[in-house]
Amino acid sequence: MGRSTKGRGSHNLSRPSGQPADHAGADLAAAPPSLPPASPPPAITVPVVATVPAAKPRSGLAEFVSANTNVVSSFVIGIAGLAVTSTYQCNQGELQKKQAEAQMKIAREQADNSWRIERAKILSENLKTLTARGGDTVEQRYGVLLSLLRGSILEPDVAVSYALELGRDNPEYMRSVLTNIDRKDEQYYRRLEAAYVVTCEQRYGVSSQLVSQCSTDKMSERSAALALTMMDNLEDPSALDDPGSPVNLMADERAVYPNLFRLVGLFSPFLHDLYERRIWDRIDKVMSKNAGARLVATLSLAVASNELATDTEADKALRSRIQAYVEGYLAGTACDSECRVRVFGFVVSNLGKSRGIFEKALRSTFRSPRPTIEPLLVRLSTRLQYCQHDPADGPLMRDNVLMPTLIDELSQPKPDPTKVDELIALIALLPEPSLPNESWTKLMEQLAKLPGGRYPKLLIDRRIEVQKQRRTSIPPLGPVRSLQANKKRPNFCTGSDEDPATEEEEQ
Repeated sequence: MGRSTKGRGSHNLSRPSGQPADHAGADLAAAPPSLPPASPPPAITVPVVATVPAAKPRSGLAEFVSANTNVVSSFVIGIAGLAVTSTYQCNQGELQKKQAEAQMKIAREQADNSWRIERAKILSENLKTLTARGGDTVEQRYGVLLSLLRGSILEPDVAVSYALELGRDNPEYMRSVLTNIDRKDEQYYRRLEAAYVVTCEQRYGVSSQLVSQCSTDKMSERSAALALTMMDNLEDPSALDDPGSPVNLMADERAVYPNLFRLVGLFSPFLHDLYERRIWDRIDKVMSKNAGARLVATLSLAVASNELATDTEADKALRSRIQAYVEGYLAGTACDSECRVRVFGFVVSNLGKSRGIFEKALRSTFRSPRPTIEPLLVRLSTRLQYCQHDPADGPLMRDNVLMPTLIDELSQPKPDPTKVDELIALIALLPEPSLPNESWTKLMEQLAKLPGGRYPKLLIDRRIEVQKQRRTSIPPLGPVRSLQANKKRPNFCTGSDEDPATEEEEQ
């Protein structure tokens, strides 16, 4: 009874470890409630374990691969082997293809070399025939040349050379050979252009066997055949748009000027054919190609004949356009001074062939102030002095160009005396009218009314002087010409060559 409560409680708490748990629990339950509470047991830290999501169910393919590892491995190895084998076979195929191509190339080169040797033999055997000259061999030359060309034994450039030489004896055979040449490029047409020879009649409007410059007129038939060949090559309407079209010869305007007469002669059959068939759209297409083509087409169509003898509205419209172009060229507004002089030479040489176009253009040009037309008047003086014009064009030049121009000048409030003198000098180079002429009578009356009344007598005196110069071959009045040229001016009045003149003056 005398034991303290504390001691007893301590004894109960410190039971032996071997004591049963039930007994210990009973002792704790029997402890009086007045005892102070026992200290709280230490906190127990519970570790946080990350929540692992549940594994997704595997697909059938994965399960199959997992269950059949050996089968899958064998399949993959088989695929890899197949790919390697295919690659090897492809490489072998490419190698064999390259080897075959190399062998074919070698065989082709060997065949080409053999063909070259054989072709050289064929050419050497026929060279004597091809280089023969004269009309006696023309049939044989034509047959050999055509056979070699069709058999691809002769190069096109070489064939053109032999064909042009053949054309000296037979232009039709030449044309046939040129037509059978397949490769027709710009170089081909350049050679045709260079082979075209302008005749004296084309250049001056008159020809004479006594003038040395006309010795090349014997090539006129070959030149005509070349022009027909050009027409054949332009027969297809699509030929104008072809990159190798003959019209490209006129693409460079500056190159057209020195070859103006040649190009007009070369393209005239084609352009005249279009005009006769009234194919206006193709004519417009040619004239709209470039400035050079428009110049050549204008001069060519101006001298085209109207065989139908009918002037439709389309005819009149075209002739009106042509006349406007010619007036622009002569005035120097449509081209430069070189072009102006070339066009003037063509106009004088073909005055009567233009059916009034050139006469109207000259009258319009000569109405301009004298300084602007001085070069043309000097050139006309030379042409008339040496009769470098169609004799039938003399009255047209006198009555329809020079006399109306002089009458207009005399009608001005203040006529230019220098221009009057030059026009009278030009009229003196032409014969007087053989029949009564109203315009001539009117002109003489106006000249007589001028101060001093010397002009009628001056005209007579100058005509006498001109006749004397032509008989004695005295150089004409006017500016001194260059003496450094290597050609002579053709004189169709006496049928001989006179003082030296430049090539530009001849053209």
